[in-house]
Amino acid sequence: KTIAALAAFIASGALHEYILVLLSLPVLVDGGASSKYSTFTPVYGKQFCFFAWNGMLMVLEYIALQFSMPKALNIPKLPNILRSLLVVLMALPVAHWFTDEYVKSG
Repeated sequence: KTIAALAAFIASGALHEYILVLLSLPVLVDGGASSKYSTFTPVYGKQFCFFAWNGMLMVLEYIALQFSMPKALNIPKLPNILRSLLVVLMALPVAHWFTDEYVKSG
């Protein structure tokens, strides 16, 4: 189960890297006399790292729940909404790894 979840995130990262390859193909901007090709050279690897990071977060959350850390430390269980918020807050600092190249591509 854990390996499958991580594999899904890694596959998603690879797919998004492929989308960047497609975005970087030369495109004819104007069909008139002043035709030119737009070129965009992305930095590869950030998409993959973003999804790998999020996959690791999900795996770590799953492992933490399996070991019942709250019970072992006598900590009350967090509500689901709060747990989800904590996961999002862990992913937020690296969100630019996902968005930067799309913003730069125009």
